[in-house]
Amino acid sequence: MKVIMGDKVDRPGAGARPGAGGGPRKGPRAQGDLPPGVRVEERRKVPGAGAEPVALHPGAGAREAAREVETEQWAWRRVRALRTFYSHLTIYAAANFGLMAVDFFTPGGPWFFWPLLGWGLVIGMHAAQTYERLPWFTQDWEQRKVRELMIKARRNRRN
Repeated sequence: MKVIMGDKVDRPGAGARPGAGGGPRKGPRAQGDLPPGVRVEERRKVPGAGAEPVALHPGAGAREAAREVETEQWAWRRVRALRTFYSHLTIYAAANFGLMAVDFFTPGGPWFFWPLLGWGLVIGMHAAQTYERLPWFTQDWEQRKVRELMIKARRNRRN
């Protein structure tokens, strides 16, 4: 929450600033406590934008909280990948429909299938990456490969 007064922004609980006068505030203010012309804006948390730090103590609760955070980050990555793929697929369909229309209304042999095939291969690769059909495109593969290389490096140091 922040209190806006003209050009100045005052964050409650932030402490006194030099020359501001007064001590630190104790908590947020309600809209009714403010003089006319001053408004209170509350920031809403945006999913996936990060949260306030949480004090975690070692144990099962900390591991569960870490798993939950990892799962949410994975879900947000998947949603972004799917949205990007669907946008790409929509553009592909619209552009190729337009190219087909141009080809039918212009003289000469058919040519629209060449961009359709070339771009179709790119769409296929994008789909394989989005739906994690190519193992070397996933983050999990990167993590496994890093662990594998670290184990090899440790073995080589021992020998």
